[in-house]
Amino acid sequence: MVYRRFQQRPRQRGNAFEKMKQQTLNAELVCKLNACATIFAINDSILLVLELR
Repeated sequence: MVYRRFQQRPRQRGNAFEKMKQQTLNAELVCKLNACATIFAINDSILLVLELR
């Protein structure tokens, strides 16, 4: 029982760490996508302003 419990612990920690890593990667991806969308939006508005002139 004790041995089995001890065996499971590192695996759970690893899973938690992997989940955290995946979440940070997802967050970074979302940030990059948002940054790209913002840049595109700014470019579009600049082009619109230039066209209106």
